[in-house]
Amino acid sequence: MAQRRLEDFVPPPELFAARNDYAEVARNLFNVLVEVSGLEPDERVLDVGCGTGRLAAPLLDHLGPDGSYEGFDRDASRIDWCNEHIAPLHPRFGFQTVSVFNSSRQKGDLPAGELTFPYPDADFDLVFLFSVFTHMLPEGVERYLAEIHRVLRPGGRALITWFLLNDESRRALAEQHDQRSDRANNAHESRLSHDLGVYRVANRARPEAVVAYDEPFVLDAYGRNGLEVEQPIHYGSWIGREGTVMNQDVVLARRP
Repeated sequence: MAQRRLEDFVPPPELFAARNDYAEVARNLFNVLVEVSGLEPDERVLDVGCGTGRLAAPLLDHLGPDGSYEGFDRDASRIDWCNEHIAPLHPRFGFQTVSVFNSSRQKGDLPAGELTFPYPDADFDLVFLFSVFTHMLPEGVERYLAEIHRVLRPGGRALITWFLLNDESRRALAEQHDQRSDRANNAHESRLSHDLGVYRVANRARPEAVVAYDEPFVLDAYGRNGLEVEQPIHYGSWIGREGTVMNQDVVLARRP
């Protein structure tokens, strides 16, 4: 069977504003996922914060008859779209809405720090979160890492993207801050000027808009939740690095 065209999965504008970027982003995320995690066609995967299925669509052709995909998101309209346009194309693809919130501005039944993923223990070979923890506060991060450990099978992996604060990124942020008086800079990642302890945010009034975490805190959080980080960390281009796999920092961890 011919490989499906990702351009055929572009959702309506009310569900995904940057519609012209949908297929390109989907390809890029898929390439990062497979390259870093080594995802095999017969594995069972969980997509946390799946949105409009930008990773589900390319996985239709990667996961074989023995592979399976589950995705959840807080946006019911996006999940409905995925269930109508993606799920019917593979017998082992499923999507569900989880009524969770990460800020006072979001509607939901349960705060992120109290969420239990709607899946049994040791159910997945791979769990992935793209651009989720870059919008989540520490209580939610800790809870999600605990849940990731719970739903992973022994030997299973977790691929998560972050903005990690270390000596290099802090130095780059300081340089960008110094340069802002000389030129316009619209990259919100470069305005992480509010230091809140183990994390920085761009907007104190809306902290979940962009969140960067101290790398030692992140590594300790993995360890506290029974996950072992694999080296090297794939640092991203968000502070001006070149030759990276993507803009955010990519961390692969494993449940022993």
